[in-house]
Amino acid sequence: MRRLILLVLLSAACDAQRPPCADSDDCFVGELCSAGVCVAAPEPEPDMPRDMPEDQSPDLPPDTRDCRINTTVCLPQACNQNTGRCFACEFNAQCGTNALCNAATGECTCEPGTHRCGNQCVSNDADETCGDRCEPCPGTANGFGFCEAETCEIGCNPDFFRCDETCDVTELECAECLENSHCPDDEPVCDAGVCKGCRSDADCTARDGLSVCSDGACVECTEDKKTACDGNTCNPATNTCTETLIASVETCGFCVSRDACRYDSEDCVPMKFRGVDRPGGYCLYRSNEFACGRPYGIRVERTPIGETTPQTYCTINEDELTCEALRGYGDYCDEDAECGVPGLNDGLCRTFTGSRRCTYACDTNDDCVPPFQTVSCVTYCRDL
Repeated sequence: MRRLILLVLLSAACDAQRPPCADSDDCFVGELCSAGVCVAAPEPEPDMPRDMPEDQSPDLPPDTRDCRINTTVCLPQACNQNTGRCFACEFNAQCGTNALCNAATGECTCEPGTHRCGNQCVSNDADETCGDRCEPCPGTANGFGFCEAETCEIGCNPDFFRCDETCDVTELECAECLENSHCPDDEPVCDAGVCKGCRSDADCTARDGLSVCSDGACVECTEDKKTACDGNTCNPATNTCTETLIASVETCGFCVSRDACRYDSEDCVPMKFRGVDRPGGYCLYRSNEFACGRPYGIRVERTPIGETTPQTYCTINEDELTCEALRGYGDYCDEDAECGVPGLNDGLCRTFTGSRRCTYACDTNDDCVPPFQTVSCVTYCRDL
């Protein structure tokens, strides 16, 4: 013990007497010069062989010799991420993800099913590194690239179809259509991979219920081809068949085309109530063919539905009355809301002829419904 203490004291005394160092050459083996004082050098890192040469790539600029910057400089060796220097591997962990160390040669190799891109081993089945690629699988117009069985393939976006060897659209890999059934009703014809409008009714034969070609689109019917509706009227605004039989609607009845009106002297005419347009139309007499009589004593000029030329019609007092309230006159009721159009306040429920019945407000007897001559206006129409 006394000898050990003596050796320590002597060593400290010797260190105190050592002159300052200028560089590591002034120090003993295993020491480094730091701030003018010789200190013990750190042990080399475990993955750095002690006999590693100072520089494996003396011909490269300094910034490209650092394997953390130039990821290919070490191949097939490993890169020390702390120092940026290459070294021969000794175990798998030194080679990174998906890589193995060949201890006999000190080389890092990629696991089966992977390949090297830069200083990494990447999957052969990934879309970004498919097969032996180091870049993503190429895409295409209206589609995208993906990897399948280590081979880049093409996939198509929703609503597009893969054009394979049987496809006649050689310039497209993903086509808008391959056959007519792939196309929408408003562009029903597949022409060279692109959906286009129909040219005749024949182009619409495969469309369920849409057998008529109108302005390039397959529709149920048109005014010129109303027979497609099997005896019902065709709505010219939507080119769809209605559930209303041809020539079945009485005067002031609701309609969407003149075909619905019972009489040849009537058209389907837009109407108003208190200045606001009503939806659709109503069957009204042309005044040049019929005298306007009660309760259609008012003449208006309107353009009928489906036509372009205005004409004069016999109509009701649209400031006070709707056709629904007129046609509902005399129906049994309990309150006003049951008469006329719901929410319009165009109908009234009043007591006359011994019961509660639907009626409407009026200005004169001419506003009241015929053929009952006993119907008179006393602020509202009623049977006297």
